Amino acid sequence: MVAPKEQEFEFFMLGLRMEEGVSLQEYYNRFHENFYDNYQEILPSLLEEKLVRLTNSHLAVTDKGFYILDYVLLRLTKHLEY
Repeated sequence: MVAPKEQEFEFFMLGLRMEEGVSLQEYYNRFHENFYDNYQEILPSLLEEKLVRLTNSHLAVTDKGFYILDYVLLRLTKHLEY
């Protein structure tokens, strides 16, 4: 059985490879947590560095972020315990 935090990492790893990114509603549906609450510490710096973009419904990587996606994933999910 895959641990919930590993599932969360996989959710981002797979979803951020897609042009539309990850659905914030699907994040809530799957993990029963608010994305903004969980990522409020790291999100501002990723946005400021223009590595991700955020809409009302999705988080996606920018072109710049896509080329260093592994780095973005590590920064985004650093707080998860494996």
